[in-house]
Amino acid sequence: MPRIAGFFEVGLRVRDLRRSEVFYCEALGLCPATRDETLGFLAVRAGDAVLRLQQDDGSWPSQHVAFAVEAAALEETLAHLREEGYPVEGPYFHEWLPATSFELRDPDGHRLELCTEIRLRRVLP
Repeated sequence: MPRIAGFFEVGLRVRDLRRSEVFYCEALGLCPATRDETLGFLAVRAGDAVLRLQQDDGSWPSQHVAFAVEAAALEETLAHLREEGYPVEGPYFHEWLPATSFELRDPDGHRLELCTEIRLRRVLP
Protein backbone atom coordinates (compact mmCIF):
# COMPACT_ATOMS: atom_id res chain seq x y z
CA MET A 1 0.00 0.00 0.00
CA PRO A 2 1.46 3.41 -0.96
CA ARG A 3 2.01 5.96 1.80
CA ILE A 4 1.08 9.52 0.96
CA ALA A 5 2.90 12.02 3.16
CA GLY A 6 0.78 15.07 2.28
CA PHE A 7 -0.05 17.44 -0.53
CA PHE A 8 2.64 18.91 -2.74
CA GLU A 9 0.40 20.96 -5.02
CA VAL A 10 -3.31 21.68 -5.34
CA GLY A 11 -4.78 23.54 -8.31
CA LEU A 12 -7.62 26.04 -8.54
CA ARG A 13 -9.09 27.50 -11.69
CA VAL A 14 -9.40 31.28 -11.69
CA ARG A 15 -10.84 33.72 -14.20
CA ASP A 16 -8.38 36.58 -13.69
CA LEU A 17 -4.87 35.52 -12.68
CA ARG A 18 -3.73 39.03 -11.70
CA ARG A 19 -6.78 39.60 -9.49
CA SER A 20 -6.23 36.23 -7.83
CA GLU A 21 -2.55 37.00 -7.32
CA VAL A 22 -3.46 40.16 -5.40
CA PHE A 23 -5.95 38.24 -3.25
CA TYR A 24 -3.78 35.23 -2.44
CA CYS A 25 -0.52 37.14 -2.01
CA GLU A 26 -1.68 40.38 -0.41
CA ALA A 27 -4.87 39.41 1.44
CA LEU A 28 -3.78 35.91 2.52
CA GLY A 29 -0.02 36.53 2.55
CA LEU A 30 0.98 33.55 0.40
CA CYS A 31 4.36 33.78 -1.36
CA PRO A 32 4.64 33.59 -5.16
CA ALA A 33 6.70 30.54 -6.14
CA THR A 34 6.64 30.51 -9.95
CA ARG A 35 4.69 31.93 -12.86
CA ASP A 36 4.25 30.68 -16.40
CA GLU A 37 2.59 33.26 -18.64
CA THR A 38 2.52 30.83 -21.59
CA LEU A 39 0.57 28.21 -19.64
CA GLY A 40 -1.36 30.86 -17.68
CA PHE A 41 -0.62 29.84 -14.12
CA LEU A 42 0.85 31.20 -10.93
CA ALA A 43 2.04 28.94 -8.15
CA VAL A 44 1.98 30.35 -4.62
CA ARG A 45 3.48 28.73 -1.57
CA ALA A 46 1.40 27.94 1.51
CA GLY A 47 3.92 26.55 3.98
CA ASP A 48 5.38 23.41 2.40
CA ALA A 49 2.55 23.07 -0.12
CA VAL A 50 1.91 24.87 -3.40
CA LEU A 51 -1.39 26.27 -4.59
CA ARG A 52 -1.46 26.51 -8.39
CA LEU A 53 -3.77 29.21 -9.71
CA GLN A 54 -4.66 28.31 -13.28
CA GLN A 55 -6.26 30.89 -15.58
CA ASP A 56 -9.37 29.35 -17.15
CA ASP A 57 -12.06 31.41 -18.86
CA GLY A 58 -14.43 28.44 -19.08
CA SER A 59 -17.25 27.41 -16.80
CA TRP A 60 -16.46 25.39 -13.69
CA PRO A 61 -17.81 24.88 -10.17
CA SER A 62 -16.34 26.57 -7.14
CA GLN A 63 -13.98 24.53 -4.97
CA HIS A 64 -12.99 24.33 -1.32
CA VAL A 65 -9.51 24.76 0.14
CA ALA A 66 -8.66 24.72 3.85
CA PHE A 67 -5.52 26.48 5.05
CA ALA A 68 -3.83 25.78 8.38
CA VAL A 69 -3.30 28.91 10.49
CA GLU A 70 -1.33 28.91 13.73
CA ALA A 71 -3.49 29.84 16.70
CA ALA A 72 -1.17 32.73 17.61
CA ALA A 73 -1.66 34.29 14.16
CA LEU A 74 -5.40 33.71 13.77
CA GLU A 75 -6.73 36.97 15.25
CA GLU A 76 -4.24 39.09 13.29
CA THR A 77 -5.12 37.23 10.08
CA LEU A 78 -8.86 37.70 10.60
CA ALA A 79 -8.42 41.39 11.48
CA HIS A 80 -6.36 41.94 8.32
CA LEU A 81 -8.95 40.27 6.09
CA ARG A 82 -11.80 42.25 7.64
CA GLU A 83 -9.86 45.53 7.31
CA GLU A 84 -9.33 44.74 3.61
CA GLY A 85 -13.11 44.30 3.23
CA TYR A 86 -13.32 40.52 2.94
CA PRO A 87 -16.35 39.12 4.78
CA VAL A 88 -15.30 36.33 7.12
CA GLU A 89 -17.79 33.88 8.63
CA GLY A 90 -17.38 31.76 11.71
CA PRO A 91 -16.10 30.47 13.97
CA TYR A 92 -17.06 26.87 13.23
CA PHE A 93 -15.97 24.00 15.45
CA HIS A 94 -14.96 20.69 13.88
CA GLU A 95 -14.98 18.05 16.57
CA TRP A 96 -13.48 15.36 14.34
CA LEU A 97 -10.20 17.32 13.85
CA PRO A 98 -10.51 19.00 16.46
CA ALA A 99 -10.25 22.49 15.01
CA THR A 100 -11.90 25.87 14.77
CA SER A 101 -12.27 27.47 11.37
CA PHE A 102 -13.40 30.64 9.65
CA GLU A 103 -14.58 30.88 6.04
CA LEU A 104 -14.40 33.41 3.24
CA ARG A 105 -14.69 33.44 -0.55
CA ASP A 106 -11.94 34.27 -3.01
CA PRO A 107 -12.67 36.54 -6.03
CA ASP A 108 -13.87 33.51 -8.05
CA GLY A 109 -16.21 32.22 -5.34
CA HIS A 110 -13.99 29.40 -4.09
CA ARG A 111 -14.74 28.64 -0.43
CA LEU A 112 -11.62 29.09 1.65
CA GLU A 113 -11.33 27.90 5.19
CA LEU A 114 -8.79 29.10 7.74
CA CYS A 115 -8.35 26.29 10.28
CA THR A 116 -6.64 26.34 13.64
CA GLU A 117 -6.01 23.04 15.36
CA ILE A 118 -7.24 22.87 18.93
CA ARG A 119 -4.84 21.19 21.28
CA LEU A 120 -6.83 19.33 23.86
CA ARG A 121 -5.39 19.07 27.35
CA ARG A 122 -5.90 15.97 29.33
CA VAL A 123 -7.07 16.69 32.83
CA LEU A 124 -5.56 14.34 35.36
CA PRO A 125 -7.63 13.33 38.38
